[in-house]
Amino acid sequence: DSGDASWLPLFQPNGGGAYILYSRATDRVGNQESISSGRIVYVDALPPVVNVQAPNGLQQPTPSSTDAALWTLNLSGTATDPAIEGSAQPGSGVEDITVQLFNEAGEPIPLFEPQKATLNGDGTWQIAYEIRAANPTGVYQIQVSAVDGVGNHGEAAPIAYSIDTTAPAAVPSGVTAGQQGRSTAAGDAGILAIGSVVTGTVSERPDDVVQQTDVAGVSYVEAAFNPLFSHGSTFRNTPLSASTRLYLPLDESSATAGADQAFANISPPGQASALCSGAACPQSGEAGKMAQALAFDGVDDSLTFTNTAALNGLTNDFTVAAWIKPSSTGVLGRIVSTARTSSTNGWSLATYLDQLLFTSYGVQDYLGTLPVLKADVWQHVAVHLNADNDAEFYVNGVLVETVTGSAPAIADPDDRLLVGAGTEPGQSDTSQHFGGVIDEVAVMTGRPSAADWQILLGADPTFHLTFDQPFIQPNAKLRNDAGLAVADLVMFSSSLPADTNLRADGIVGGGSVRVDASAGLIGGLAPGVMAFENGPFSLSFWGALDDGGSSLVLSVGSADNRAGLTLRPAALTASFTGKTDLNVDTANLVGAWQHVLVTYDGSERVLYLNGVEIGRDAITPNTLNTAIGSLLSAGAVTGGGFIDDVRVYRYELNAREAKALAEGGWLLADVTPGADSGAATWSLPTPLGLEGFYELASRGVDQLGNVQAEEDGVITWRG
Repeated sequence: DSGDASWLPLFQPNGGGAYILYSRATDRVGNQESISSGRIVYVDALPPVVNVQAPNGLQQPTPSSTDAALWTLNLSGTATDPAIEGSAQPGSGVEDITVQLFNEAGEPIPLFEPQKATLNGDGTWQIAYEIRAANPTGVYQIQVSAVDGVGNHGEAAPIAYSIDTTAPAAVPSGVTAGQQGRSTAAGDAGILAIGSVVTGTVSERPDDVVQQTDVAGVSYVEAAFNPLFSHGSTFRNTPLSASTRLYLPLDESSATAGADQAFANISPPGQASALCSGAACPQSGEAGKMAQALAFDGVDDSLTFTNTAALNGLTNDFTVAAWIKPSSTGVLGRIVSTARTSSTNGWSLATYLDQLLFTSYGVQDYLGTLPVLKADVWQHVAVHLNADNDAEFYVNGVLVETVTGSAPAIADPDDRLLVGAGTEPGQSDTSQHFGGVIDEVAVMTGRPSAADWQILLGADPTFHLTFDQPFIQPNAKLRNDAGLAVADLVMFSSSLPADTNLRADGIVGGGSVRVDASAGLIGGLAPGVMAFENGPFSLSFWGALDDGGSSLVLSVGSADNRAGLTLRPAALTASFTGKTDLNVDTANLVGAWQHVLVTYDGSERVLYLNGVEIGRDAITPNTLNTAIGSLLSAGAVTGGGFIDDVRVYRYELNAREAKALAEGGWLLADVTPGADSGAATWSLPTPLGLEGFYELASRGVDQLGNVQAEEDGVITWRG
């Protein structure tokens, strides 16, 4: 060959350090090269030195904005590779850092995998360590290892790390009224008098978090008296119309009911109660659209009335209505129906797939053609069989369809009336069962008046955004907590990153939403959320302005005819398209939560600030064409801030209701520390001026800022 060759020396160094490599070559006839001057070879035998920055007390990882069981814990430290032994030559350099969390005993934890840290190039490292756990509260060992460029492996001494993501649990335990004390168990109703003080306990070690050993300590406790005026009786005292033949609130509680149950008919005629027996009884005490409701299993549940001419004898010009929350829309389910055991006559209101069905037995099936029903959401349904024998179908108080008829229903002289089921002809066993929740069943003569609709639909808001969900991301749908179905989900419009969480702590309930130039609310409202033509309505929200250059607005209506409510740093404004604004100057409103409300009765607007009327004006009719739906937007006109508890009502709230809404925010309780820093007692005098029905909510906050989530069960107090 050409005489060229490559070679590779192998040698076994005695350890790390600097070595001189000498070489010489010899050809095939014995000519030998002089020994070279040598080359220094460095052997790196020392592992990297890695350290973890020790924690300063309890640590709180950051929750994910998209996953309730994902947290990130920010860790950092140093990592260096020593110089070659016996020299100033740098080592091979740190190539890799691995971090892993173990339990307090140093044992592996499922789903807690080794994760790679980022080397910063200046001898430091950092990592946002991902923790997969619903609640990572507890004590952990952090183990960190480093590898250099030639594979030497070094480990930091394990250190203990205490994590606290558990909020203290504040629980109401009793109430004192004057000199007479009384204890009220959670979930039971109580009556409060003037001067009452609510008391409770707060613990940093809730029973359901067994791994909570270290605690940050209770910071404060808040409580709120949230007004309940579903029926409006404490504020309006509106009686049922004399045309009402049947009205079932269905508020009887399973806590006191036996196997055989009775449900009162409170209509003016004062007829007998609805009855059920044994396994055929629906589940009472279910959360209803107004107070409690009945859950029907769709198998054999039903209520029974004895035959009366006032109900079974109706033939035309009468209305049947109910709030329903069907578990599915794929079957035939009778809401209210006469039985057909003895004769095929009478009438029925039912759901069929996603449509409404009215039947005059032996005469006609009036089947709607529109898909108006939704599963698992509340919707108010009604049918009016008019004097011309046409069936007028209503959803959420809006006429959605009329199906023509030719003859009246046939009076039923001999069969019972059923709720939640019907029967086949000649059969006594019930069938065609409704599956889902039913509330506020009504039968009345004639077509409902505006006053009747207010009673049927109730005094709750028809649109309600609480912002209490854990994550509110850009372009994420929000639920309407008022429960109305069809197009009532509001969506964020924003250019923010998808993992941004716009939720913040709220003044009412658990959360509020951040709004500014980058994020706001826009979406469609269901038919029936707003009264149409010149009907009354109310708009309200809680707002907190960032600064003197900010303003927040809530606007509802059609694209070209809207009603708005604007909170400014020193003014409150009600605006209707094409009308003169009602603007009222105020004191400085920046830096605190403000409750704002505008009401309209068809001829007059009234502005309220924090439950107090600050201005009103007469205004010509304002036509809001919202019969088939409308638009809602909320956000910052300028600057930014926070919005909470957005409400729309289909009637004008009165002064007492305005005051009650403004009193629904969180109030700071007095906290008395116990012997253990993780436990305390708290007390809160009831605010002066409360009157009506209220839910008492409470929440604890610790020194790390962990906030107690809203409890599933709350105490309802009256008085």
